Parts: sequence; C-alpha cells; structure tokens
Amino acid sequence: MKKLFSLLTIALLTSSVWAADYVKVTADADLTSGTYLIVYEEGGLAFNGGLEVLDAAQNTIAVTIADDKIASSADVDAATFTIDMTAGTILSASGSYIGRTGDSNGLTYSADAMTNTISIDGDGNAVIHASGGAYLRYNASSGQERFRYFKSSTYTGQKAIALYKQEGSAPVVTVAAPTLPESQEFTTDTFTVTITNNEEGATLSYSTDGLAWQAYNQPIVITETTTVYAKATKNGVDSRTVSATYTKKEVVAGVTFTLVTNVADLAANDKIILVNNEAAKAMGASRGNNFGAVDVTIAGNTITTSEANIITLEAAGENWNLKTASGYLYAASSTGNQMKLEEAVDEDGNANAAISIDGDSAIIVFQGTNERNVVRYNPNNGTPLFSCYAAENKQKPVYIYKATGDVPEPPVTIADPVFNPGTCGFTGSQVVTITCATEGAQIYYSVNEGDYQLYTNAITVTEDSTVLKAYAELDGVQSLVVTAKYYKRAEVATLAQANQLENKKDFVFYGNVVVVYQNGSNLWVKDNTGYGLIYGNQVPQFEVGTTLAEEWEAQHYLFRGIIHEYQYPTNVEATDDALVEIVPTEYAEADLTTEKINERVIVKGLTLTAGEDPKYLYTADGMAIYNQFNITYPTIEEGKAYDVEGMVSYYNNAVQIMPIAVTEAQVADVTKGDADDDGEVAIADVALIIDYLLSGDAAINLTNADADGDGEVAIADAALIIDYLLSGSWGE
Repeated sequence: MKKLFSLLTIALLTSSVWAADYVKVTADADLTSGTYLIVYEEGGLAFNGGLEVLDAAQNTIAVTIADDKIASSADVDAATFTIDMTAGTILSASGSYIGRTGDSNGLTYSADAMTNTISIDGDGNAVIHASGGAYLRYNASSGQERFRYFKSSTYTGQKAIALYKQEGSAPVVTVAAPTLPESQEFTTDTFTVTITNNEEGATLSYSTDGLAWQAYNQPIVITETTTVYAKATKNGVDSRTVSATYTKKEVVAGVTFTLVTNVADLAANDKIILVNNEAAKAMGASRGNNFGAVDVTIAGNTITTSEANIITLEAAGENWNLKTASGYLYAASSTGNQMKLEEAVDEDGNANAAISIDGDSAIIVFQGTNERNVVRYNPNNGTPLFSCYAAENKQKPVYIYKATGDVPEPPVTIADPVFNPGTCGFTGSQVVTITCATEGAQIYYSVNEGDYQLYTNAITVTEDSTVLKAYAELDGVQSLVVTAKYYKRAEVATLAQANQLENKKDFVFYGNVVVVYQNGSNLWVKDNTGYGLIYGNQVPQFEVGTTLAEEWEAQHYLFRGIIHEYQYPTNVEATDDALVEIVPTEYAEADLTTEKINERVIVKGLTLTAGEDPKYLYTADGMAIYNQFNITYPTIEEGKAYDVEGMVSYYNNAVQIMPIAVTEAQVADVTKGDADDDGEVAIADVALIIDYLLSGDAAINLTNADADGDGEVAIADAALIIDYLLSGSWGE
C-alpha cells in the first residue's frame, strides 16, 4: 500500500494531513472521499489490503482503539484505503481495486474498478456492498480469521466492520471516468466505439491492450473482437480505467429442432439438444463441473436456435454416447452434482447413457460407476445450469429436441497463444517462449509493433520496455492477438547509483548495505555512498547493523520528489556477517539539509516547544520533530535543552526529524574555576582567588577555586583560569 506517512496514492492526493489520527465514521453524512481504515473493532484489527494472498488468514494488522480513534503509525498508515465516494470504489494497498464480481464469498483484486456501495447503519457499522452482491465482513470463525466478502451481511461468525477516516484527510482529487458502450457482440463488418468524456477540461486516451495508450480524438472503428480501455486525465490526475469488450460474432443460421416423444425416433448420428421446456432454456457451453443454459423460443414443439450446445448421438451397445464439439458428456462424481467433458470415451462407462422417454420428458442416465448420474436442469437461483443428479426427481426434467435438417459444422476456433513468462521485469536478458493449445497451429509474433514473423524458437529479450504481440493461425483462422511487456531492471552496486535511477525504475542491487534503523515496513539502509529507504510490508525484520545480502530487487521511487525509496522489494535477506555498530552522526540543526535525508542523526542541545498536535515538537528555529514511531516524549520544560536522535525526513518543503529518542541534554560542568560560585568562570574568579591568597578571607568556594586539582588553592590556579579565559580550553 502506498504509503509511508499516510499517503495512499500520490496521484490521487494533492495534500494530506501528516499522519493524523483516524476517527470513526458514524453517519452517512460523514462519508466523504478520503483516506480510511477498514476495522473489525471487537478484535482490534484493521484490513491490510496489501496482502495479495486473497484467501489467506491474517490479512490484518493490530490496532488500538480509544475513544473511537486509532493513532497513526507506520504500520497503521500502511493499511489505509482510498475511498472515492463519487464512484463508490475502494482502492487497495497494492494499487488494485478490491471488490467482488459475483455474490460468492472471497475477495477479488482487479486493475479495473469494481464498485461498492457504502453506508453507515444505525449501529455505526459500515455496510460495504459489492456490485456483484456480496458484503465485506470479518470472518471470526476459528482458522478462517480474515476480511472477506460474503453473500449475506448477517451470517453467524462473520462480524460487522467499521470505517475510520483520517482526521483532516484532504479530499481525494478525482477525475470522472469516461463512459464506453457496454460490452456486446456485433455481427457487422465494423463496429464503432464512441468514448464519452464526463469531466470538463479532461483529455481522453484509449488502449486496445492496456499497455500502449494514444489520444482519443474521434470514434474508434474496430473490425475484430477487441477490448477497449479508456481513461480521462486532468491536471496530471488520471481517472480510473474503464474497459469493455466488443466481440465479433459470425452470423450463424439457426438450426430447427423438434421435440422427440418416442425414444424409437432416435438414431445414430442424430443431432440433438437438451431443453427444459418450462423455463425455455437449452443446454449451453461447459462451465467445468456443469453446463450453462441459453434462452430458446419454443413454438409448438419446435425450436430454432444457433446458441444451444449440439450433441451428436453415437451408438454404444443398447445405449448412447453423447458427443459435443468439445468432447463427450459424462457423469463425473458419486458425491457431488457434476457433469463434465472427456476427450474420448473411457472404459469406466461413465459416458455411456441409457435414454428413455416418459411422457415427453427424457430420462438420461449415465451407466458408469458414479451414482449421481441423471441429467437434469437446475434453475440455481437465477444462474441456471444442466448437470447430473442422484435421482430422476431431483431438480427439473429435460427434453430432447432433434434437428430436422443438416447441421453445419461448428466454426473452427484457435486457442490464443500464451507467453511464458508473461509481462514481467528481467535482469540481463529474458527468454520468452510462446505456446498454443491448438494442435497444428502456427504462431506469429511481433516485437515493438514491428512486422509479424513465424515463431520457431524462443525469443531472447534484452531491451527495456520490449512489447511482444502474438497470434496463432490454422487453416486461415486466427486467434486473438495477445500482448506481453518486459521491463529491464537496472543493475546497481551502490545506493548512490540506485538514487540516480529514473523514478519508478526497477533495479537489482549487487552491493552490500547495512541496516541503520527499522520500524515496521520502513527499513533505512546505508553504504559508503549514501542512504536509502527500503519500503514494503513484505520486508523481514532485521537487527540494526545487519548487512543485507546482494541481489535484492526493488523499484526506485522519488517520494515527495526528494526522498529516495525502494518500493516493492523482493529477496531482501541478511548475511551471516557480524553486526556493524551504528552510531548516529552528530549535526548542528543548521547542517540538516536535504542531503541528510534518510540518515540517522543526533542533534544536541536543542530548545524545544510542544506543538498543538501532541505528535509534534518544534525547535527554536522552527524545525519539526514528528513522532512517526510513537516514542514516549519527555515533558518539555522551558529553559531546558534536549538531544534528539532520529531519521531525517522531509515534509511541507522542509527537513524534519522522525525521532528515535528525545532526552534531556546533559548540563555542562561549569564548577571548575568558579570561585565565586555564580555559575560561570570569569576574571572575577581570578580576583577572588588573589584576594583570598592575600587576606586569607574564606568567603570562597575552595573546591571550585582549586582549578588544577592539586588539593590547594594557589597562584597557579589563578594563572590556569586566566589561560582558560584566553584560550577557551583547560589545556587537558
């Protein structure tokens, strides 16, 4: 999640209150765009959207709730979400949108926005309802503890959640997304896509692969199945990306089928479809464990359709094998309701079906070893399907309709080619292979929009931002064009080299760095060329002084345009070297320039005042000391000096310190030579010693007057004090 110091997404924020506390939202009126925590209050847990193992337990961080507030910290800030109330979307830590496209349990992460409606109920709970129909809740069931979407908002074991908004959170600067025509099929030679701009003053851009973008100036004309991506940009801020897929569909003449009422009317090589008459649904394409349903119109006992899954009857003894264009139907289980496809009829006989007709409905029973073997129609709560069940009275009946004329062969389809690996970063060079599941198909590829060429051997990519495209072809039929992009990582050996990389450049680090300080996901490191900050929730915890092993990877990011961070780190591991002693560098306040950012320092003898925000202290010259790590501050007293040790950072166009320790400064010893005991050494002390030696007057601090420490007050002590006043040193 982005980011350190409580900024979620830099592109979405123009300003932010620095690490302010989070306050519970208790009314719909307080739901405004901003930065939020999603919290299970009873357990004291916040949703950490940065964990990308979608159904893993512990996608949480612990938080402390006091008076409906949660104090900011590096860990807490790393779990924030940006909620855009204009679009009702939640943006995750990893930059993906979180939602649920269906009503089943679980989380879905997507590059495209998935809308959630958000409200606050009468008990102060947040109701986050995904467009697919599921609710975001916390599952407190043993072994399943995590934030997930659930079909219902009232399931036992799934707990209510609350929203906590960052105090003073600046409104999210949003740009309205453009509008595309809905995804649809087209049968014409061309299809025109018009993008509507919904943000005054914004410019539009579009892409057909999600990678390469171009300005949108006029409607887009497409001639084949194409996914169009679109976004709006205003003042450097992008809207969310919207997309729609337009599928070119060949016009297929419908085939006419009539109801079969007598099993004797069935013969080998007949073409049939399976239908539920009451719902007017025919069996469609396979969905893995079952088959979908398509709408049909029944006129008398006749159906004309080009959508239904056409089955060819093959004689198998006294029974039948049911063959589709994709394989043979068979009963797949004795414990679950499943009907699947197999490429060829196997010896277990699960694809061998006995067919009889009772009245008008057909009884189709697979004869193999599996017991849930009767083909039936299931309305399935609005998502109808055809599958196998344990008995003839389970679910709804099916009817057989037989083609009355010739049935055209199904169109040939070619599987899309697959890049291995797909889009990724690489070091040195990257070998890419391309495969196609369609036997006999030839693959053609292009490099960086160049001419297509026949693929015969693996491709070696050596240049940064290389774009490969490929399609497969067999007998004049082509697959869709697929795209992959490869980013070359820079190779650096020092932090100075890493800090000179362009913003958002991936790199691999071949030198050794030492851990200077770590707090949560923030790991400060140094080598003999500079300092940097490794940032990421996945970074292990290290002792200060640990030397990190070579070949860790990250992306250089210039946070606030000046703080060098290394984001998305991987392979960050410790060596077996002994710990290096880390001593903070002592500086005067005036020496803390931007060149010292990310350095561990100590500034001694500072005069401090407390700010209105208890996290802040200020020096006499106005430099901020911001309590990012929630240390315990001493009581700041007027007239006292303090030493501040911490990490140098930058905020509001000024250097500041995030303290590791704030302690009262040690008072210098000024008793030596202070014969008159007035708190300072001066010429008056010399005069007092001489008067004492001449007169024997005892009104003198004899211990202080013994400047040379020889046990007696003598003229040598007066001389030593005079030397000190002239030179500024006791000569020790």
